[in-house]
Amino acid sequence: MSFATMYRFWSRCSATWSDGSSGRRSAEVRPCSRRPARPARAARPTRRMPRWLPRPGASRHPEALPGGGRAKRPKALKADRARCAKAPGAGHVERANAPVAHRGNRPDALAVRGAAIVVSLILVLLAAPQAGHALDAREIFEAAESSIFPEKSEMTFEMETTRPGRRDSRLVFETLYRRGTGSFMEITEPSRSRGTRFLQLDSDLWMYDPRSGGGPVRLSPRDSFQGSVFSNRDLTDQQFSHHYDPEIAGEETLDHPWEGEVDAIVLEAPADHPDAAYGSVTMWVRATDRLPLRIDYESRGGLPFKQMTIGEFEERAGTLRPTRMEMRALDEEDAVSTVRILSLEVPDSIPDRYFTQRALTR
Repeated sequence: MSFATMYRFWSRCSATWSDGSSGRRSAEVRPCSRRPARPARAARPTRRMPRWLPRPGASRHPEALPGGGRAKRPKALKADRARCAKAPGAGHVERANAPVAHRGNRPDALAVRGAAIVVSLILVLLAAPQAGHALDAREIFEAAESSIFPEKSEMTFEMETTRPGRRDSRLVFETLYRRGTGSFMEITEPSRSRGTRFLQLDSDLWMYDPRSGGGPVRLSPRDSFQGSVFSNRDLTDQQFSHHYDPEIAGEETLDHPWEGEVDAIVLEAPADHPDAAYGSVTMWVRATDRLPLRIDYESRGGLPFKQMTIGEFEERAGTLRPTRMEMRALDEEDAVSTVRILSLEVPDSIPDRYFTQRALTR
């Protein structure tokens, strides 16, 4: 053994023995450079969080890898943490005394979920009246229509028309109507027009005049019906609700010329069918029994066109029905046509032979 090697060994042993240790390294620990020491906290009684619930601000598996599995901690990091824990003044704190999430500081998962359910129910309840109104609008619209024209009917009515510069006219009709099929009409008065017949099937409308010497003629649904303010579609197509999409616009008190002040539901119904005679209609329905009171008609350009007042309710065919309908032109001064229902019956059935073109010329 060389002299230099013996000198180094002797110097090392002398330094160790001078510390009072048995050949071990000095107990002095260098300050931790990676994690500064923190003072110990006073222990406070807390409820331990479940192991499956991650602490606030930390991932449940901080060392999880994207492909699954867990990353291994470097040995140097483990040794460094051990030195920091044993260092003087490090103030090692047990896990039981570590700050945990309290119910007052962090909302519980079940509480958050319950609050979300409550908010959702409140929103549904707030939206329910609007959905109910959208559903009832169609029912109210069809109920008002059915009060004028039952599902099957055999009816006699008269129509009087007054127009400035023209002779007043009066016509009496006999009508057979079956919902979903169509209507058959024949003029019985005056004698010069007696025998003129009309047939409406779906969107098709024909007229037959026995004095013309020809066959049935197809009519436009928007043209005037026999010179009146009513259109061909107004009187021949008694199921007009399927041409419009009604919505409830609100409620108001209507000043009715025959019934006085009446609480009414207002329905706005734009046309949803190209064959509709008008761009939109607005209907006032009596709130107590859903009987129609007034209908305003607008052209496809949105201009007020006509206005029909409905009233003089009487018991007909087992229920209360209007017996008078007055149509007034808004683009022509003092042009008025009035329909009065003279009789109304609901037959058990109506033969199919009336709803053919052959019935026009029989």
